[in-house]
Amino acid sequence: ADPTDLPPVLLFAGTGETLLDDATTFAARAAQAQVPVEAHYVPDVPHVWPVLLADDARAAAVLARVAGFLADA
Repeated sequence: ADPTDLPPVLLFAGTGETLLDDATTFAARAAQAQVPVEAHYVPDVPHVWPVLLADDARAAAVLARVAGFLADA
């Protein structure tokens, strides 16, 4: 799919993420299409880790960044 018309992208993926290759490929393709991309790769966490590891202090920071990103949209 052509990512040219996508809105700005905020992406968080863990290095233990099952879909890490898909996430990095998506971010690269969007960036190549001049879509603003803010990508964060967090070491040693699984898929949907802010939900699964809600007690992890990094999860609160991620959710705060998501809220800020949406507020700025």
